[in-house]
Amino acid sequence: MSAAEVKAAISAAREDQAAGRTQAALERLAEAKRAEALPLELRSELEALLETVADRRIQELAAGHGGASRLENMLDLELPGPIAVTAGVTAARKRMEAGRPYKAFRTLQKVEERYPTHHMRRAAGEICAEAGLEMSEDEPGFLGFFSSRDEGLEALEWLVITYPSEPRGDEAFQRLAEMYADDRDYQLSVLRYEGLVANHLDSPLAIEAQARIPRMRLAGLESPEYDRRELLRARRELEGWLELHAGKEDEAMVRLDYGDCLRRLVLSDLGIGRFYLRIDRPYGARYHAVRALETARLCGDEPLIKSSEDLIARADELERELGAGAEQEEFQDRPDAELPPAEALQEPITREKGNGEP
Repeated sequence: MSAAEVKAAISAAREDQAAGRTQAALERLAEAKRAEALPLELRSELEALLETVADRRIQELAAGHGGASRLENMLDLELPGPIAVTAGVTAARKRMEAGRPYKAFRTLQKVEERYPTHHMRRAAGEICAEAGLEMSEDEPGFLGFFSSRDEGLEALEWLVITYPSEPRGDEAFQRLAEMYADDRDYQLSVLRYEGLVANHLDSPLAIEAQARIPRMRLAGLESPEYDRRELLRARRELEGWLELHAGKEDEAMVRLDYGDCLRRLVLSDLGIGRFYLRIDRPYGARYHAVRALETARLCGDEPLIKSSEDLIARADELERELGAGAEQEEFQDRPDAELPPAEALQEPITREKGNGEP
């Protein structure tokens, strides 16, 4: 398109604008903008009018019924970034109003890809959260088909990665953690609860999330003899919560989890202590038995207290039997220390209370 043709397009667009034909004016100007080697003054006049017409068209479409597709198409007109972003985010809002949450989410993705770190991140985050949360709650229909749950998870994951600190991000983190817990993916559930706390510490949901982190950590542990590091981490988290938030709504749940964690630590020590007995290492056996007894007394579990005391007695008896021939090993116990292989254990350690009987 030549400079003369661009001038004619500008003149025609002004006439369209005056007659209220903003869509026609916008299309004329978008076509003229593709012209190359225009004089600077003409280029400035074209772009100024294009911005004015585009802004007016966005307002018209936002106020009217439908119009989401036309608004989204404005992302392809090479408009100035702020105007294009406004059109795209408005299109996403219109799609939500029309009951199309996944289309709204995809529109926001398109905006972010074209204009990263744009000026409407707050509004985009709120719309994406609304779309993702709505889809995540969708239940399967007839015969278990047609659920939008997975699309909701996709949208919420994109939200917490792209806009982790934006409004309603705390709700997105929480819902993701709940969904992963429902799917028994407890490691991801922990990560999303941790994300909530890291990005929304002042949120009303943060205290509950701090209580849920150790609960999910415990739920993901299958065998205490191999998960002592995670058990100790959960114990610190639970003790920290009780120190800071005693009296809060979730205290009863946290205390139950704390008792469960302590019992598992006892079972871990009892299992390792019995292993040391079987290989004639009374000092290692006694070390774990004493530690098991201290923890069992802390949680007040009488069967585990008795099991710990019995193991101490057996360790002492073995030491007497070995006599002067007993070698006092240099024993170090660390959370990351190598533990005995599974075949070394006489029986699997379960999570049942009091299953520490020797």
